[in-house]
Amino acid sequence: NNNNNSENNSDTNNTNKILVKNEESDSNDDSIDNIKNKQLNKDEVNHQEKDDENKVSIEKTKPLELITVTVNPGPIGVKFTTNQPLKVLDIIKLPDGSPSPLSGQILPGDLLVMLDSDNCQNLSLQEFQSKMVASAQRKRTFVFQRIN
Repeated sequence: NNNNNSENNSDTNNTNKILVKNEESDSNDDSIDNIKNKQLNKDEVNHQEKDDENKVSIEKTKPLELITVTVNPGPIGVKFTTNQPLKVLDIIKLPDGSPSPLSGQILPGDLLVMLDSDNCQNLSLQEFQSKMVASAQRKRTFVFQRIN
């Protein structure tokens, strides 16, 4: 009988199972999919509301939008906030006067998520700048999260 009740409740507890699974997952797993799943599950929980009749309604949330851009060696022409998480403040021209290679692809307010395979969500601006200097002579892949 107890197993039947568990099976019958499996659909209603689906969100809880997902949340438990993510809480048990390796906290050092910084893959894009893991970041996406954690954010989506957090958004679903944050939008649950109980009405007067104790019915649960879940507000539809905008899917997580990640922008992946690979750029050639050299400057990227982006100003970031000085606090964490690092957000795009402005897209500026390069020192030679040419447009940023990220122009038209990212927007002010976008969050920096990854540089190549490194999670940048907890980096200070100084730590990020050090990574940029170290990688300036090769192609780099950036991942941004659109939050607007």
